[in-house]
Amino acid sequence: MPELAQRMKQVKAKQVQLMDKLDMSCFRPDIDFQLMYKDMTWHALGLSLGACPRGSVDPETIEAEFNQLIDFWKSLS
Repeated sequence: MPELAQRMKQVKAKQVQLMDKLDMSCFRPDIDFQLMYKDMTWHALGLSLGACPRGSVDPETIEAEFNQLIDFWKSLS
């Protein structure tokens, strides 16, 4: 378990570094980016977990569904 906790800290640190590098001027001023990022993370996790009960993971289906979400998010900018 300590290894998992350490790995989670490393991932969180990389997320913070990524956020610091983003050009926020690309987004409309009324967009809550933190909330949008959380939404994107939850959707990505849900798409991957949703593939498991189907008995097999089809990367093309997951990619197509995720691309639909990305197109939606792009329409918000």
